[in-house]
Amino acid sequence: MASIVYRKSKKSGITYAYRQESYRDPETKKPRNTRTYLGRVNEETGEIIPKGWTDQAPIPLEPLKEVERLSMQIKSLQKQLEEKEEEIQMLKELVGKIGELASSI
Repeated sequence: MASIVYRKSKKSGITYAYRQESYRDPETKKPRNTRTYLGRVNEETGEIIPKGWTDQAPIPLEPLKEVERLSMQIKSLQKQLEEKEEEIQMLKELVGKIGELASSI
């Protein structure tokens, strides 16, 4: 999953934008991150000015914001799924206890 990370330089005060992607290292089986420099952020408009180009049009943020929105929605749905799985587990335990009580009567 890719996301945009903003870092502000303490020395110059300029905000830089990076694309951060997570992946699983097949050798160590651990998660790793890579960051790719996108460019500077225009403080007034919030648009990213691509690296190496001062006369190029800024990168529009709408598609990237949509990815971030969908990512947050996925996380929310995963949390809801975990809660439902916990409820199902509790119900299974209750059914088991009811079965034990019914068989003891």
